[in-house]
Amino acid sequence: MGLESFECRDARELFECARDAARDAESKLRILKAMEAAEGPRGSGGSTGGGGASDPMVRVDERIVREQGWAKRIEEDYELVDAACAVLYGRDFRGGLDKLLGTAYADVLYFRYLAYESWDTVAERVGYSPGHCRKMQHIALDFIDSNGIEETAEGIAAI
Repeated sequence: MGLESFECRDARELFECARDAARDAESKLRILKAMEAAEGPRGSGGSTGGGGASDPMVRVDERIVREQGWAKRIEEDYELVDAACAVLYGRDFRGGLDKLLGTAYADVLYFRYLAYESWDTVAERVGYSPGHCRKMQHIALDFIDSNGIEETAEGIAAI
């Protein structure tokens, strides 16, 4: 899926949408995992009744229904996250912003948006001060907007 299909006005909107998608997918997967854990151990006996309140399969059925209902949304969320990663590191992980401005710029955007870390954590991970990381964020987003989202993902300096 091409980046143009996400219809973002600019790089900031792309990464904000990707951050929201990452959170949404992670939240849904966490809920499904909790539902699965609440199902209890497999083959644990329980009622052999036909679907009553004590039927151990009721929880399994509820999880499966929710999982099926969320499957398309989770897939779309991950497509957007993957698109944002392509802008940062290239579709083949040898391009993108990483190639054009450097790994630190790509990592600042990754940790801030896709890992939704605080500025203190971003700074700790990339080895710069929080203030410097914020400047790097602005430089990186401006660069992507000036260069073009597709061109940046391809690792092509259009400017």
